[in-house]
Amino acid sequence: MVDIVLKEQGWPVKLADGADAALAITAAAATPPALLICDIMMPKTDGLELTRQMLARVPSLNVILISGHLADSAWWPADLGRIRLLKKPFLNAELVAAVKEAIESQGAIA
Repeated sequence: MVDIVLKEQGWPVKLADGADAALAITAAAATPPALLICDIMMPKTDGLELTRQMLARVPSLNVILISGHLADSAWWPADLGRIRLLKKPFLNAELVAAVKEAIESQGAIA
């Protein structure tokens, strides 16, 4: 769903089926990604660890983590304080707004 909604907005999207694939895509890219969107709950490497690894490679990366299991973010790790959290279920418009905010905050879209 995220892929479809973002492509409808005209944004290029690269899909990965897990943390290893996301890291490989980033390593092979000619330019670093502007934004990572991933679920917190993933097999093997969770979204928090993927975020840490991606930020180590691309410090300017914006990140939106999504989760349907968090009641609040009071437990949020201090090293990920600037990361956005989008709670499931969310509306397509909420996703689009979060992506616009994330990308515009780094000046990546006009």
